[in-house]
Amino acid sequence: MAEAAGLAVGGVALVSLVDTTINTFGLIESGASYGRTYNQIALKLSLSQLRLARWRDSNELAMLSVTSDADKFEELLGEIEANFEDAQSISKQYKQGPITADNQENNIPVAALVSRVRTLAETRQESSSVLKKARWALHDEKRFNRLANNQSKLVDELIDLFPAAQEQQMQVARRDAQDLVQQPELVNNGPGRQILHEAAEEVFPKLLAGLQEVGAGSKYTFRNISTIGTARQSNGEHVAKNYKGRFLKGTFNYDKISAADGSRQSNGNSYGGKSVFDD
Repeated sequence: MAEAAGLAVGGVALVSLVDTTINTFGLIESGASYGRTYNQIALKLSLSQLRLARWRDSNELAMLSVTSDADKFEELLGEIEANFEDAQSISKQYKQGPITADNQENNIPVAALVSRVRTLAETRQESSSVLKKARWALHDEKRFNRLANNQSKLVDELIDLFPAAQEQQMQVARRDAQDLVQQPELVNNGPGRQILHEAAEEVFPKLLAGLQEVGAGSKYTFRNISTIGTARQSNGEHVAKNYKGRFLKGTFNYDKISAADGSRQSNGNSYGGKSVFDD
């Protein structure tokens, strides 16, 4: 019994270490005020963060019973943390170059995607004390890209220790992909679509497969949509957090639609869970 208790405590500690590592990815600065190339690399890091978070959700029970691989597991997590610490130390040697108004506008879609991917990854770990630490940025393209590639490889090794069921991973990837394709930057082949696909191809192949699958699904066009007074309106698809089913395919055009007099109006498909208007 004592041995079993020890394993459980060790497993709980490993889960906590993974949570800390997931949130460490989120300490890297991003935003439209940074260069487009910088944000594209930050997107790769955010996708590695999301991949690790989704794997953690699928494999928590396996980690709680970890035995012989515990040392290797901790070693890989330690390498990820060390890489971030080294990069943060180096970042103090570099300053951000000037960003023109045009370049800043072009950065908005990528920066918005970075923010959304991080939100998806941090859903279960948002209370972590890691989030209280200072954010930082590495303004050396080669070093920053090397960091993203190295962290992706370490995440690969972590996942290889405890591979989750393939179908379960694809179900989660489809759900995340469905969320992402509803973002303004991606809707109807928006400016961020190709950038996200390229980044996912490098570091998160299952998400790319999910994007390609749901990208062939429902497409929406909204024109002359309005609300009056206290009316509430939702446009586009609503996907519940735990939805794991299929998605409808089709093209939907909404034109000259108005909601008024405190009404609630949903224009689009809803998958699972409560109403989009339920608080």
